[in-house]
Amino acid sequence: MSIAVLYEVHQEVRRLFIAGSGVAAGDFRLSKLLPQLQKLGESAPVFRRLAEAIQQTLEANSESSSVKLLELGTLLHSILYTQGSSELSGELKRFEPSGSLGITNVHYRKLRPLIDALTQRGPGRLEIVRQAKEEGLFHDMRTHIPAVVGLEDTYTEIADYLAEAVIPSIGAPVLPILMKQFQLNGGKADARKLLLIHRIGGIEYRELFQQAVDAGSTDVRLAAIDIWSNYAEFEGRLVELSRDKKKEVRRAALFALAKHPSDKAIDALMNALAGKDYSIALEPIQDCLDDHLTARLLVHANELFNKVTEGTLDEQTVERLATTVHCLEGRRTETVENYLISLVSNPSFNRKETDAVREHAAKLLLHSERQEAYAFLRNLHTLPDQRLIAYSFEAALRDLPPATVYEDYSPQFRNKEQFAAKELLRVMYNRTQPLMYAWDRAHKETADIQWDSRWVHVFVEINEEELVCRLADEQDRKVISYLADKWKVAPQMLKPRTASILFALYKLRYKETPELLLQSLEGAAARQIYYLDRDWLSLIRLLPAKYTERLEKFAEKLTYESVKQQMLEVVESVKANVQDESNESKGAGWIEWMKSKLL
Repeated sequence: MSIAVLYEVHQEVRRLFIAGSGVAAGDFRLSKLLPQLQKLGESAPVFRRLAEAIQQTLEANSESSSVKLLELGTLLHSILYTQGSSELSGELKRFEPSGSLGITNVHYRKLRPLIDALTQRGPGRLEIVRQAKEEGLFHDMRTHIPAVVGLEDTYTEIADYLAEAVIPSIGAPVLPILMKQFQLNGGKADARKLLLIHRIGGIEYRELFQQAVDAGSTDVRLAAIDIWSNYAEFEGRLVELSRDKKKEVRRAALFALAKHPSDKAIDALMNALAGKDYSIALEPIQDCLDDHLTARLLVHANELFNKVTEGTLDEQTVERLATTVHCLEGRRTETVENYLISLVSNPSFNRKETDAVREHAAKLLLHSERQEAYAFLRNLHTLPDQRLIAYSFEAALRDLPPATVYEDYSPQFRNKEQFAAKELLRVMYNRTQPLMYAWDRAHKETADIQWDSRWVHVFVEINEEELVCRLADEQDRKVISYLADKWKVAPQMLKPRTASILFALYKLRYKETPELLLQSLEGAAARQIYYLDRDWLSLIRLLPAKYTERLEKFAEKLTYESVKQQMLEVVESVKANVQDESNESKGAGWIEWMKSKLL
């Protein structure tokens, strides 16, 4: 007897029970199965009887359809029940408990949302897991298997949280579950399981780790190599793996060897750096600051340097030298400093093809924070070659008085089209910040740099408007006139530069600033204002209370209700402002004054 067709009929009948007997008459899906049952009925009476019941259901009217559908369902369930079997196939095996121990005094109704979050998919599950961790629900043994299952979650934040915080807190009781569910040929989830087995059980599972390295998938092998990095006893095998066919395995082995820089480990790292795929050795070597490795790096770098300066310029040799110089990051020693200085200052190495190497060497000298390095970099600005002038300027800012920095470097700002001026302007923008950030707690003030007051006039002369705004600090008529004229060019409030100019004029205590701000607001077409950003809202809050009426009239003209509501809320804070003439006359710090108004 064919059971498959019976299950197909059962599925369609179940659908009709749910949809209602009213749609059973003439049902297309059920009628498609009728010919097959009629044919089977020629040799089996039970199929003939079932085919008749289906025929009666399909032809039933609205009054009798429910009865016919119920009769069909009863007959079908009776047939399926008689075809069932109570015997189980397969070999009987002894049940092995998980070995997980823990409390079970939490009501299942409280555990159910957590178990669903660990075993199902959908949004909001991470918060459920975190809350359960805080409440200690993972001490209940019923959560241990779902927690391990959760390591396979496609939402990596849940899987990572379980691996980092939850399963280690369960401890030894979860080890049998991890061992049972771990697959050598698995993916990232099994790599997590292997790392957790080591984290909880330690090196006692060395045979499993050995098996993972020898026969595991790539993800599992990488996890096992990471485990081996904690033990010097595996150094010999790690050296072998540093020559593996797979790039990922070689890289992982090099990272592991960098943690224990013995002679063999250093040899392996240097062999990788000198090999064909030398780039994979960069990060592992940067992680290892061993003095012996540093000495080997300098020897290797000198060999490459000599090849570049004495022989035919070879692109691959330059790239290898660049990688070796990158390997010197973080090694703040005198020998490294001397080598970098010789590399930058050697005329034979000063070529277009080596610019990137020289620039990175200058960067390392700057980050070394050594006075000798600063002195060398500062002197670069006097040379005809100005390609490293940005690093010279940075060193001067860190090591010289503000007046000296101005006197040494300001002449090179005069021609904005020159390469040196462009590089210096780039540094100026990086080392200053937009004026509106000065009062904002979310931004760190650049108070570590003191700028000479003469800089602002340089930027007025070369028409570098934004730097004038950032550096203007004193009530200077020339600077105020310059900024006021710049406001007239584009007074619309939708221009970002307009806000910067108004902040600067507030800083300089220009009395007409509130009026200019109101003109910018009123000059903007109300229908164009889709929102008011934080900068403009901050500027409006600085207005004296006497401008409240004009602000309210402006708010009524706004098209969008959300913007109008924003403006009316700001107006309430403006009403509380009182012009403090005495404070202005005393020249109170503008940052403190703005903070008092805005925060």
